[in-house]
Amino acid sequence: MKKSIISLAIASLAVLAGCSDFGNLNQDPTKSTDMDPNILLPNLQAMPTNDYQEWHRHFMYPGGFVQQWCGDWGTTEYGCLAIKNDSYMGELWLQRYTRMSKGLADIVDRTA
Repeated sequence: MKKSIISLAIASLAVLAGCSDFGNLNQDPTKSTDMDPNILLPNLQAMPTNDYQEWHRHFMYPGGFVQQWCGDWGTTEYGCLAIKNDSYMGELWLQRYTRMSKGLADIVDRTA
């Protein structure tokens, strides 16, 4: 047992001694560190209408209120029965706010 602990300690020291530059350890070589803000902005502008959440939100909630998707096969009980569901109403805001605000903050940081 003592021999295995000593060998484990020696192996751990060898691994830790092999890493001398910890600054580059957390950098991902496949991601850009210097991106043009002009490339980021069009994606943020299109984000509210080009994702799954947008058509899903309309299909699940207001589509039933305007009687577009009603029937016995109905998508949910909320739209066709005119029952308010706050989670569906706020889905677009909750899904997009964090991603869009991070992207806008990134653009501001890169242009400042």
